[in-house]
Amino acid sequence: MSEFSEQSTDKVRLLQHLEAANLGVVRPVGDESVAIITRLSAKEEGQDYTGNILRRTCQAVGNAACQSACVRRGSPEYEENTDKLCADRNLGDSLRTMGLQPKDVLMVAVTGDDVGFGDQLEQYQETGKLKVNPEGFGELPGFNAFFARASEVPAIGSRLADCAHLEFEFKDKDGQTVIGFEHGTRPNMKGRDSYSFEVDGRSVSYTEYVLTTALRHYEADPESVRIRLSSSIRAENFVKHFDSQEAIEGHVPGWKSAGFLKNVSNPEWQPGDPVVKEDVWHADARGLILHDIQEAMAACGIPTEQFVCDDMLDPADTNGEFSSYENRHTYGDSRDLYMIAHQTAISQTVKE
Repeated sequence: MSEFSEQSTDKVRLLQHLEAANLGVVRPVGDESVAIITRLSAKEEGQDYTGNILRRTCQAVGNAACQSACVRRGSPEYEENTDKLCADRNLGDSLRTMGLQPKDVLMVAVTGDDVGFGDQLEQYQETGKLKVNPEGFGELPGFNAFFARASEVPAIGSRLADCAHLEFEFKDKDGQTVIGFEHGTRPNMKGRDSYSFEVDGRSVSYTEYVLTTALRHYEADPESVRIRLSSSIRAENFVKHFDSQEAIEGHVPGWKSAGFLKNVSNPEWQPGDPVVKEDVWHADARGLILHDIQEAMAACGIPTEQFVCDDMLDPADTNGEFSSYENRHTYGDSRDLYMIAHQTAISQTVKE
């Protein structure tokens, strides 16, 4: 626990509680929040694990596959569940294991690039976007980034695999703590030549767009911002094949010109050479998200020392212990719970 030795006693107890639950990866974001990535399968025989929370797998292939892909080992009470119910129950069980009440959790479906805010929940509810799952947690689609104060949304979760996941903590203009996340995914991660987001008339990365939007919304001091990159896939695990220049730009726009796409089977390949389908390309999603974070921090005035990434996870490099879309043919298509929570949302349970 040396990583947490300088934290407050309550924070240490909280982190110890979460680690003891064998959930997966548990990391502090700032002084008042924690990030969690649940473990899909047991690291050792007899360990607990959270199970698949990917609803579409269960929904698409029915009860038998739901039992094998989504149900916790040794839990016969789930045998009768069908469709997405087992995934939702696995999720609800995971939340309770970490000390969260489902009613305190908003699950954000990362189906669009809007930036959402906890102080706009009433608006989302009026438009019919915000729903309450039978398990008790909220569900909101359409946001690859979301931010909230503790009084609005105590904990924010998403169903993810492989993609870059950033967690944020900062103070609003009144000194209240705000937490948030960004889901860095191939469709919103683009090289500089293909940036599709805008700030003050400038083309910017999605990360800069998210940070600028959030800091302005809360009138936050950039020097209060803490950022953690908890997960991102390495280039050697993100292997691609293309049959044309158009296919490259359609799949990873701007990556090649920015230096984040390499032809590893033909290192002598130069722009203008034929694109051969058999060639192996490594797409450096991790390098690109790190570039975008550093560029965004500089533009927003966030001190460089307030970014942490040295212990980030690559789910594709864990032999199925965590869900990985790139390894889905080997370990099954699945998703882990990616969570950021205000410390107060969990610490009350720990004290009790």
